[in-house]
Amino acid sequence: MSAENPYLLWIVLVAATMLITTAWRSLLHRGPLEWALHHASTAPAHQLMR
Repeated sequence: MSAENPYLLWIVLVAATMLITTAWRSLLHRGPLEWALHHASTAPAHQLMR
């Protein structure tokens, strides 16, 4: 497989990443980076509220 097309693995990984990111965005209405940054920036405030 790798000898036939050395880029096949990368193409599959990129396609899978795009599908996962699209599904994430459609379900959570924000991308993974936006979600992570939001939770990272609000975590200290949640700790202070306790």
